Amino acid sequence: MTERLCACGCGRPFAAGPGNSRPRKQSGLREGCYQRWVRAGRPDHPVPPGDPRFCNDGPCRAGCGEQARACGYCRRCYERWHRAGRPQTGPPPPTPRSARVAARNRAFRAARLEDYADLRSWGVPVRQAAMRVGVTLATAAIYEAEIREQSVAA
Repeated sequence: MTERLCACGCGRPFAAGPGNSRPRKQSGLREGCYQRWVRAGRPDHPVPPGDPRFCNDGPCRAGCGEQARACGYCRRCYERWHRAGRPQTGPPPPTPRSARVAARNRAFRAARLEDYADLRSWGVPVRQAAMRVGVTLATAAIYEAEIREQSVAA
């Protein structure tokens, strides 16, 4: 008995099991290819052979070497591409993890400094303000110096 393949040309086996509804069986597409065909507005031909929007058997189009999953991109490249507004040029290059971590840490530090400055402006003692914000007394001393610098600059 020969194995029936998906009609889109992806080369994957078409399983006409109990999970497949009648339209899927009639189209000859696997579940994933059928769903992409429906999202594409059901063009006349079920799926153009080799169209990367439907069949993602090869490597990622961005050149990272991972297996393609959606729109010809791997998961990470697809997420970057989608967040960037799906540009024609493909996904933007990944930002180094260290840059992302540094940006996040700067944001957390700025928020803690702002909270500390608010507490101090309400007359809360240094030790208690440091404890509430969750910093050490050494960090509180650094915050005190930064608050003084900001007040002098203003």
